[in-house]
Amino acid sequence: MEIIKKIISLEQSTSRDPNNNYGVMTATTFYAPIHIKQTFDDMGLFTDMPFIPAPPLQNPPDGIFDDIRPPGTTVDMYYDQPITVTGTTDDRWLLEVKSDVELTPYIPLLNQAEDITIRFDGVIASNSSKVDYVIGGDVDTSAPQPYPYIAGTGIMYTTYLNEWVNNIDDEKGNVDTYKRTTFSFTSIGRNENNTSLSALTKEEEFLGVVFPQEVQSEVFIERGGEDIFEKHMIMAEIKTVDDINRYRNGYLVNINV
Repeated sequence: MEIIKKIISLEQSTSRDPNNNYGVMTATTFYAPIHIKQTFDDMGLFTDMPFIPAPPLQNPPDGIFDDIRPPGTTVDMYYDQPITVTGTTDDRWLLEVKSDVELTPYIPLLNQAEDITIRFDGVIASNSSKVDYVIGGDVDTSAPQPYPYIAGTGIMYTTYLNEWVNNIDDEKGNVDTYKRTTFSFTSIGRNENNTSLSALTKEEEFLGVVFPQEVQSEVFIERGGEDIFEKHMIMAEIKTVDDINRYRNGYLVNINV
């Protein structure tokens, strides 16, 4: 576990009104930017080999899948239930689903995605106080076009049109104002459609090799000296005065006219 210490300025959160609670902290929420980082270990090239599973494990103990894959585990032992992630954000995605119709800017089920044949970006429902919309939803390609939205897919956003959030940048002191927005996303979890078991085989000669060998060939074509446009084509390749002396090891300097 890593302990991250942040120092934030409370100036923007403190009242400076001489007639009303001067010096009293008025903020109830504080924002501290934290940079989350992660590292990946590139295991390099693997070789596809036939997978011969061990006899199925009948009663796997709890927690065996945290770090290793014990022999005999079957693919269904890895299946899990969907999880839902929720949080708050700004209203930047609201513009992606806004229509060009001035009187009805938020039209339910109108797909505003760049490619409506593979993705749904649009409003689900709206009223005078909030807009419910989806970004990155799936579409049912088996139905007639325009393909309808598949409920439950994508990231669901709710922007409250009459509620505003003032987010203070502690480093520069700038205030970013936006409509309060919540989001939720439900994953599909691991199931028979996206999970499989196979063997990963690492051959000794490929240890430390990340990418397959790539051959790059540069071909230089020497034009024939009898081309009547030879000198003109050469001059097009010269950019500076020094290039005249260096070109083809003094080719231009030794020309006899």
